[in-house]
Amino acid sequence: MKRLKRLTREQKVAVSIAGYLPDSWQLEKETGFCLKIVHKKFNIKRTVDRYAIPKRGGKMNSDIVKVVDCLDKYYIEGQCSILNDGRLIGFEPKEKEIPTQTANPSEDK
Repeated sequence: MKRLKRLTREQKVAVSIAGYLPDSWQLEKETGFCLKIVHKKFNIKRTVDRYAIPKRGGKMNSDIVKVVDCLDKYYIEGQCSILNDGRLIGFEPKEKEIPTQTANPSEDK
């Protein structure tokens, strides 16, 4: 098993948004969109979203999200970015595309 690391401030915010006490967890692995954390005493493993929106009406930390992250989220996980006044406020699943009609029905003879 890899050596566990202490959480940075940004990671502590993500862990606390997920509902865990940051002081009780250590980082096992950090991927593009999630943190894999391990409890210090009980060796319980959890996966936490890095860009989660706080449940108590808070805002996402859009300063750490890059355009590349939004594109990866769209193409890999199928989620669209939600923007308001030029700032990222969240992600939502993209809707399925509606097939368009290619033939013109008025020209049927």
